[in-house]
Amino acid sequence: MKENRLVTILFVLALVQIPASATSILDLHVGTGGGISYWRSGPSTALWGQSIKITEVTYGSESLPLIGRMFFSTGNLTSFNSTEWFFGSGGKISVRGCFDRDLDHDTKCGDKGDFRGTLLTGTFLNAQVANENGTKVMDAQFLDQISPEFAAFLGMPVTNKLYHGELELAFSGRGTPPRSIFHSQIYGGYIKPLAVPEPASIFLLGAGMAGLGAMRLKFMRALC
Repeated sequence: MKENRLVTILFVLALVQIPASATSILDLHVGTGGGISYWRSGPSTALWGQSIKITEVTYGSESLPLIGRMFFSTGNLTSFNSTEWFFGSGGKISVRGCFDRDLDHDTKCGDKGDFRGTLLTGTFLNAQVANENGTKVMDAQFLDQISPEFAAFLGMPVTNKLYHGELELAFSGRGTPPRSIFHSQIYGGYIKPLAVPEPASIFLLGAGMAGLGAMRLKFMRALC
């Protein structure tokens, strides 16, 4: 199991370096705090992410520390097979944080040079979780909007258009399809809003998900 976890962590680090199908506007790096759960017998069969730690934001050539948290709920479970859960559209994702732009490591984020508030919000197109011996990899696609206040703070174009978002997470957790997922521990990952505005980017979704599926299958076979 320790060997599997090491491979997973290295895999997540490699994912951060894989270029997306379109240029990412921001890269939000996921840390090791927070949790993920899915309760098959609950009132909702969505996948939930609670207080997931965001540690860094990259915009262009600038990479700066971020004290942030991500919360999400996908659409409900739509299908499953022996190794995967599939979740439908709907739900929501949001990231709030304190952006320490002046690099003084002020944890209260009270300086005039800092930003505090919502970074992005969105709704899911779909999500899937692959399971292998307790190690789980989540791939998700969503439509998102970067907060106008945050965009202005970074010097980005302020727009009301929706963009594609990609979310990749690797985590541990009990449960095999279609059973519930609980007692999770997040290893890491990323969130990427992509520079392809809707509706043009919607046509990339099928090819993108097929590519992610092939990559994930190869990774899972390597763990066996």
